[in-house]
Amino acid sequence: WQQNQSAPAAGPPHPLNELAGAELDARASLLVRAMVAAARADGHIDDAERLKLQQYLTEQGQSDTARWIDAELARPLDPQALAREVTDMEQATEVYLASLLAVEVDHFMERSYLDGLAAALKIAPEEKAALDSEVEETKRTAIEPS
Repeated sequence: WQQNQSAPAAGPPHPLNELAGAELDARASLLVRAMVAAARADGHIDDAERLKLQQYLTEQGQSDTARWIDAELARPLDPQALAREVTDMEQATEVYLASLLAVEVDHFMERSYLDGLAAALKIAPEEKAALDSEVEETKRTAIEPS
């Protein structure tokens, strides 16, 4: 997306909650593909990761979640391909956050994939560190007992 910054933008970026119809479907599909790719970066998708994906797909109205996930698993793991579909920094941030939220980064392959994705999305190292910290805090808060 940064390669095209000198060209006039098609319009201002739209947050996910402002999209509808085909635009919403395309963005949701991109985010779910990002989540699947991150979840399988360590070589497999565990039960917790699969459950997160199925819940999100169900929320998005996808009826055959198992078939959809299996189709995504057949795609090559390519952060550059995901990054090529991103049109602005807001989408880049959404893709990175969705990927990060989909996994517990407990394996060097997941960390390596996320680092490569952030680089492909042209997310600055300090922004990436801030996003990583934000998600870590969100996850920690979500599992702490009240």
